[in-house]
Amino acid sequence: RYNDYFDNASRFGGSFSRYFFTDYELHAEALFQFGSSKLYPDHLCTSGGACNPATALAANKLTDGNVYPRVLVGGRTQFRDESTLSLEYYYQADGYSNLEFEDFLRLLAKAQMANVTTPGVGTTATGGSSGALPNRFTFDPLRRHYLIASYTKSKIKDDFTISAVIIAGLTDLSGTLSPSVSWQAREWLSLSLYGFIPIRGIPVGQVNVNDVNYSEYSLVPIDFRVLFEARAF
Repeated sequence: RYNDYFDNASRFGGSFSRYFFTDYELHAEALFQFGSSKLYPDHLCTSGGACNPATALAANKLTDGNVYPRVLVGGRTQFRDESTLSLEYYYQADGYSNLEFEDFLRLLAKAQMANVTTPGVGTTATGGSSGALPNRFTFDPLRRHYLIASYTKSKIKDDFTISAVIIAGLTDLSGTLSPSVSWQAREWLSLSLYGFIPIRGIPVGQVNVNDVNYSEYSLVPIDFRVLFEARAF
């Protein structure tokens, strides 16, 4: 097993990139796999029916034989001041449907009331760790449609670079904003400051559970997160 619940699985991917009109680049990437390792809620457990608590949230599409593509399509351009703007659309076929997302939230509410930890929650956009070092950002989307926009301006007074990335869920318009600034203090030393700010969304596409409206990024258990990084070469 590697990083998911598959014991033995094949994935097929492809990518394409091309420049148009000198300054405009178009790219597309796709990954195809049979089955999904994502954990799905059991609707019977949320609707009051008889169910097995052990499988209330389980990888029940692991061996269903269906193909679940993940596709990224986007473009970027560079301006005369060497700043770069990128827009991308991301689609994952094994993301939650509206009903599955609602069932997931109902299971989460029950788990919180029972003080039980639910797997797969609280990692989106909060980072985590890989070995001894913290990850800057972990993108593990729950749903299907996302817009990713990024802007980078380098060579500000030769030593500074600023950037900002917005990841927005197109179903409920929630997301996260990630600004950053980097300073090349010396040839051998780089100092960076990163921010991660959840955008809770507006009352569109939200799910009401126990008289509370939820969006995907309202589940992130932080108001903001700041990471300072120093790298010596």
